[in-house]
Amino acid sequence: MSDVLTSNASAAPTRAPIQVTRQLYDQLTAQLEQLRTTQRPILARRAQRARLFMAPAPDGSIPNGAIFDLEILDQKIADPEALLANAHVINPTPSSTAKLGSTVTVRYDDGTEEKLTIVGALEADPSRGYVASDSPAGKALLGKASGEKVTVDADGTAVTLTIEHVGSPSATA
Repeated sequence: MSDVLTSNASAAPTRAPIQVTRQLYDQLTAQLEQLRTTQRPILARRAQRARLFMAPAPDGSIPNGAIFDLEILDQKIADPEALLANAHVINPTPSSTAKLGSTVTVRYDDGTEEKLTIVGALEADPSRGYVASDSPAGKALLGKASGEKVTVDADGTAVTLTIEHVGSPSATA
């Protein structure tokens, strides 16, 4: 991961590892590359020109939108850099039980089926079937195999899920 980071992220990460799929890791890496190589040089040139051609304010600062925009962009770069510095990419390996990265087909009591992928909290997105591993459903599914039933409390209502299939984690990334 260090080849992705810039000097801003040279300090050792101090936060707990963040579980991410290879897909999210690659997406963030590409986004950072675009911000660093395309957008930042443009804004840096604008800020440099503002410093050259504008008179400083009484407090010594240069009142210019380009400088402000550059500061905002630098924060947009720093946030994913910090995330990537703490990222732990889920390495998919086949398993008969649900684990982080697994795609699990569940059947609800009413007979409907849904494919759920167990991901880290950062990637959770119910509309895509991405369930956080630390959510009630994620916790209930982890370690379970096809044929097992789990009951999840959803706002005071018990929902029973039957695990129909535990798929290869490689289907998630």
